[in-house]
Amino acid sequence: MFKRPKKPVFPAYGSSVPKPFADLEPEGPTSPLTKLSRAPRLPPEARELLRQIDTMSTTTLRHLAELPGANVLAVVRVETIRDNDAPDVVAAFLGVPLQQVDAVLIDGRTAAQVLIDDLQVLASAVQTELSAARSSGSVTPAMVQHRFIADKYGSLPPEADPS
Repeated sequence: MFKRPKKPVFPAYGSSVPKPFADLEPEGPTSPLTKLSRAPRLPPEARELLRQIDTMSTTTLRHLAELPGANVLAVVRVETIRDNDAPDVVAAFLGVPLQQVDAVLIDGRTAAQVLIDDLQVLASAVQTELSAARSSGSVTPAMVQHRFIADKYGSLPPEADPS
């Protein structure tokens, strides 16, 4: 007769068996902008904008790191937005007394509206840097090789126009 193999029994996690790192932080360490987005006073739209800025900044910086001769100024701008400007905007909003958050400012907007507008400007700036990085990264080694071959041997003649 066939006996089914016993399933291995693993000890329960506890003081003698530590949890694997992956179980402790399934998504990796939390970024400062993600931590800021958890502030209870922030409007939901501001929370989402902070997460977008964080994600786009990370994507842009990774893309710039992969480019040979990456634009250092673009890296500095994105890091400044992520590390200084966005947290400063949120800190300024959180510094407004709770009783004055809904007060209408001189230009007819509330502090929450100003926060959202400022975060949208920052998100747009990061998106612009990402678009510029993607377009500058369009020069691939294959394109360089093609240019070399075309310069050395010439290119195919243009097709005759059928009209």
